[in-house]
Amino acid sequence: MKSLKLKTGFNKESDSRLSVIAAFILSCLTNNVFFPDLNIVELTAAVDAYAKALEDAKSRSIESVAKKNQCRLVLAQALKSVGLTIMGIANGDSDMLNSTGYPIAKTPGPRTIGNPGTVFLKPGISSGRLEAWVKPEKPAPSYLFLIGDTDPESGEKVEWIHFGSTVSKFIFTDLVPRKQYWIKVIAVGPRGQRVAGPVFSAYAP
Repeated sequence: MKSLKLKTGFNKESDSRLSVIAAFILSCLTNNVFFPDLNIVELTAAVDAYAKALEDAKSRSIESVAKKNQCRLVLAQALKSVGLTIMGIANGDSDMLNSTGYPIAKTPGPRTIGNPGTVFLKPGISSGRLEAWVKPEKPAPSYLFLIGDTDPESGEKVEWIHFGSTVSKFIFTDLVPRKQYWIKVIAVGPRGQRVAGPVFSAYAP
């Protein structure tokens, strides 16, 4: 079995899509337990500079568009450099590679979806809101975000509340502040495929 590799080239991505991918990768690498000593200073600067340049380029001035293109090149190089460093450290370890936010390089095989993996959770912008997201799992066209207020390991029946989403991110609202919730995500793929990820918990802000 061939070892997993990360996709480190993003030339075919649109400007806006690249910004989203880069920001997601950066969020996954920040305080990543698998890579505590990974240097992401240059990547952080490149992500911030590109986001600003992309916004400035909406003016369509020659100078702003040229700046955006230059920042894109710098960001692409930073993503590639960090990605190659990660692969050298991970040595094919799937858990380590999947924790980075980088897409896994495609290998020939059936179009089946994988486990959505880690559910990233953070407080929303206001009380009672909790943001949840997973790494996009292709070719999953949709996701089910499930939330409950009972610990699945308690032995009691969990009343899961389902929310469908066409993207890998969802914001739970109207939660009880300071109450603990349990969340899991199901990736829904072609031909009725469904793959459930592990359960994670967090307190609503």
